[in-house]
Amino acid sequence: MEKPMSENELKPVFDVNDLQTMKVLVSRLRLKVLRVLIEQPSTIREVARELNIPPNRLYYHFNLLEQCGAIRVVETRLIAGILENRYRAVARRYQVRPNLLDEELSENNPTTTQPSAPSIEQEKSL
Repeated sequence: MEKPMSENELKPVFDVNDLQTMKVLVSRLRLKVLRVLIEQPSTIREVARELNIPPNRLYYHFNLLEQCGAIRVVETRLIAGILENRYRAVARRYQVRPNLLDEELSENNPTTTQPSAPSIEQEKSL
């Protein structure tokens, strides 16, 4: 019988199965945040100190990472009347599903060909 994972344990792989999540994860700053949170649970202030940036630059990025499921809150405590969350990455590795872009391209390119507007080069030759 497999024992359940604790809040601080990481899955081996987080599969990125949609384009929106992939867009969230391609930010250089968010990848740095993930790297810190893979190593250990941390607050936004602790990550800011580690990355040598102001904490107010990170709130938006933490929110996006939490919304897409790449990180989670593992502890909440009250400090001087303010709730402070400690976050943790959900996995050791983040992997984009191999055919994700192929599927997205095929959805955006219908197989029926319709006449397109002339390109700039075609208009110049007229």
